[in-house]
Amino acid sequence: MVFHCYTYLKSMCTEAVEQDFLGKDPARKLKRPRTRKPDETLLEWPQYRAVIDAAITPRDKLVIKVCSGTAIRPGELCAFRWRSLEQLPNGRHALHVTETVYKSKLRPWAKTEGSEGYVPLPKRLASELLEWRTATAYPGDRDFIFPNSQGGHMDYENFEARVLDPIRVKIGLDKLNFQVLRRTFATLAVGERKGTLKDVQKQLRHARPDTTLENYVKEIPDSVYLMVDAMYEGIAGLQQNKNLAAASAVGAVQ
Repeated sequence: MVFHCYTYLKSMCTEAVEQDFLGKDPARKLKRPRTRKPDETLLEWPQYRAVIDAAITPRDKLVIKVCSGTAIRPGELCAFRWRSLEQLPNGRHALHVTETVYKSKLRPWAKTEGSEGYVPLPKRLASELLEWRTATAYPGDRDFIFPNSQGGHMDYENFEARVLDPIRVKIGLDKLNFQVLRRTFATLAVGERKGTLKDVQKQLRHARPDTTLENYVKEIPDSVYLMVDAMYEGIAGLQQNKNLAAASAVGAVQ
């Protein structure tokens, strides 16, 4: 956001000078300030499972499972109603994103136009959700899948503070929130070839694959390793040839 503001301010002031609204560009010496390094915390598979096991209630376990297993945004997760859980023509289940929760307020729209749509569910997770519907006190179509104690929508910031942070302390993690779960899904899916970058982009519902790759997938592509291997083979091979030539020359002199 800071970098975007910097770019727009520079562009606007340049254009204002160009159109003679300003005599001198006030942003000509503007520099980008230092900003906090983005968090890159990831979980390993055992940590993923430990987080789920540490959750106390069935609802809390399912909240973590849905977020971990679908990489859904927390604002979308909190807004899901039972009518959002749909069975598609292929027999598989998906969650339909039509609402979001933001700053404790329910909004009748998704984060972006591209975010509106269906989030595929793993078979086992879909079965667990259907089983949860038979156990919850709020099973109606308009009821929230993960309600608060009054039956209203859950607040994800409260969930992070009340559930995820104690779990983080209990199992000894440096950081644990919905963003960590979403980033870990993307990194493991691409890094371990569970799917292609395009598959992960679609699951995260990003408009561009570079958003997924740059901001969520914290993995060095194999192509980079292939490149450095090839480079080192050339470098090491060249040095080895020089060493062999030098050894041969010494042997000849002796």
